[in-house]
Amino acid sequence: MSRVTAVNLDEVDWRILAILQAEARISFKELGHRIGLTGTAIAERVRKLEDEGVIEGYNVNLNREKLGFPVMAFLKLRVNAEHCKHLREQSIALPEVIEMHRVVGSEYYILKIVLPSMQHLEAVLEKFLQFGAVDVSIVLSTTVDRKRLQKQSSETR
Repeated sequence: MSRVTAVNLDEVDWRILAILQAEARISFKELGHRIGLTGTAIAERVRKLEDEGVIEGYNVNLNREKLGFPVMAFLKLRVNAEHCKHLREQSIALPEVIEMHRVVGSEYYILKIVLPSMQHLEAVLEKFLQFGAVDVSIVLSTTVDRKRLQKQSSETR
């Protein structure tokens, strides 16, 4: 696992990030008005946060169900070392795979997938069984989704 040095942020930076996570399309002028800075000062701070890699991009959140993908599942794979590269390549190539994580524990990889139907889930599973054991967890509901990152108090660190 690579080590990334955390960037020191002040309270204003954290406030900017909180608002941008909720409203990425807000103007610098409006953001500055809410925080008590000029639009120019906000633009400079945001550019610095982008340059430091704190802000990696701006995204659109899509409703998967309205787009025809009502089924979401997690695949937990135990894979032999010789299959890892091919598994990663296949996961990148399949549009159903929206996240892939290498983890420590009884599984080696956890994949988050979205699908139009249970029949489609079966077809996708067939593609992964060649790599080793696969456990499936179908999501019934989501309690926390895309939770915003926020400054943590010193007691939780």
